[in-house]
Amino acid sequence: MAAIAASVISGLSLAAITGLAGFMSRQMSEIREEWGAMRNAQRNALKASIVQSYEAAQRDGYISACELETMNRRAESYYALGGNNYIHAIMAHANSDLEVRGEIPR
Repeated sequence: MAAIAASVISGLSLAAITGLAGFMSRQMSEIREEWGAMRNAQRNALKASIVQSYEAAQRDGYISACELETMNRRAESYYALGGNNYIHAIMAHANSDLEVRGEIPR
């Protein structure tokens, strides 16, 4: 009788652990999908804000030092999230060809 009870307990434990592992695997997949969607959304928001700042600077004919620093920081975050060459090109132009006015407050 004790051997049967031990087998039943062992089987139930194995089933519980297997069920828990399956549940955790599904949860992790959902978390990865949500994280990917959030990463894409953040990358897209950074790209849009960089392009918006760049287009405003082109319209104005200059960029403030503070705005250029902010754009560079946003670009670093964008690159860290897997951003593409379009922003590299915009930032290269912003850093080398746009007139910079003012100084960054210290």
